[in-house]
Amino acid sequence: MVTNEQLTEEHLKEMYTDKKFSLLKIRKKTGLSRMQIQDLVARYGLTRNGKRKNRGLVVRPTFNSKPYHRYIWEQAHGPIPRGWVIHHINGNQKDNRLKNLLAVPRDKHKTAYIVEAVTKRINDLEKENNELKDLVSVYEDYISKMVT
Repeated sequence: MVTNEQLTEEHLKEMYTDKKFSLLKIRKKTGLSRMQIQDLVARYGLTRNGKRKNRGLVVRPTFNSKPYHRYIWEQAHGPIPRGWVIHHINGNQKDNRLKNLLAVPRDKHKTAYIVEAVTKRINDLEKENNELKDLVSVYEDYISKMVT
């Protein structure tokens, strides 16, 4: 038996797309519920013919679908409060990584609140970039000493 976290995209792709296992067969092999398997199939954008689906929407087994970014945010934080929206910090609506998603009240969307969040993200990225530059410098020094 496996959990959602243990069932990798490659393993699910092998069973669902390559071997064309039914959801029931995958369920028996993994111990996951049908809903969990369908959520993973949608999250990974898998289809039976091997072509990727647009990852913009998560197709739920019930009558309601929800935008993928909302689904991702809810998986990490719980239900989105009424009157709130999920904002893509970098402005790229296809970038649904959790660190790029921000819940904001609808009335503060497109205001200084967003600018503050974007500024914080830019500062974090600049700090990470500087740390990587320092690391590259250390490796370059190490390599130059090894060569000479």
